[in-house]
Parts: sequence; C-alpha cells; structure tokens
Amino acid sequence: MLSGRNATTINNVTQPILLSQVISIPSLGEQKQIIKHLDFLSEKIKMLEQNYARQIADCAEMRQTILREAFEGRL
Repeated sequence: MLSGRNATTINNVTQPILLSQVISIPSLGEQKQIIKHLDFLSEKIKMLEQNYARQIADCAEMRQTILREAFEGRL
C-alpha cells in the first residue's frame, strides 16, 4: 500500500487498494488471552490509582498535622 511513496507526494488510497490488503486477526484463543491480560492490567491500574489516592490523602493529612504542630509551637 505504501510502495512507491516518497517525501513529496501523497498517494490516494482507493477502494481496490483497501480491498487488496490482508488484515491478520488473532485466533479466538489469542483474543481471549489478550483480553485476560488486559483485564489483569486494568485491575493492577485500579489498585495503583487507589494506592496513590490513599497516599495523597495521607500526605495532605500529614501536612495539616505538621502545620498545626508548627503553629502551636510544638515543632
């Protein structure tokens, strides 16, 4: 599809060119493996987001505690 292209021209993509292209689709088993892996990664991402949100909340609370201690002269 991209043969004959150079830096100064724009090739037209026509229906016959598109119809002549072969698109590989993974087998159903491979698709299920990919979905399983993506689901696993999605769960890990959710866990990381929760951990980061918890850490941010903990840091904000610690900041407030330190400020309160500082204003009360206990630091």
